[in-house]
Amino acid sequence: MTDLSLLPEALRRLAEEVSLHVAVRLTEWRGGTRVWIPIKPVPAGHELQRRVGREAADWLVAEYGGDWLDVPRAAQWLRAQRNARIRADSEHMSTRELALREGLTERRIWAILAADEPVDNPQQSLL
Repeated sequence: MTDLSLLPEALRRLAEEVSLHVAVRLTEWRGGTRVWIPIKPVPAGHELQRRVGREAADWLVAEYGGDWLDVPRAAQWLRAQRNARIRADSEHMSTRELALREGLTERRIWAILAADEPVDNPQQSLL
């Protein structure tokens, strides 16, 4: 099971109530910004419904209808998921393939693979 502890509270609730997939889609769509949640259920074809699906859109309306929802970027959680995926796939993919797939340098892939734990902040303190 995926560890949700690094996921910001609003997304963790969405992941628990609806699905993790929906929380990730919402973050990819509007992460770091606010999105207006309508008061009434959205009609078919509404952008919110297209982006997260009918069930998730209905849940968002019930929970946040008539308000702005601050959608977290969830950078720390997404980075931890990416790093775990890289570690798992390193068994059957080269560092070059991983770098191309993830949009990273091979040097960054090597650093991720060499780390004992996921890196929370890639810039270490100099003091």
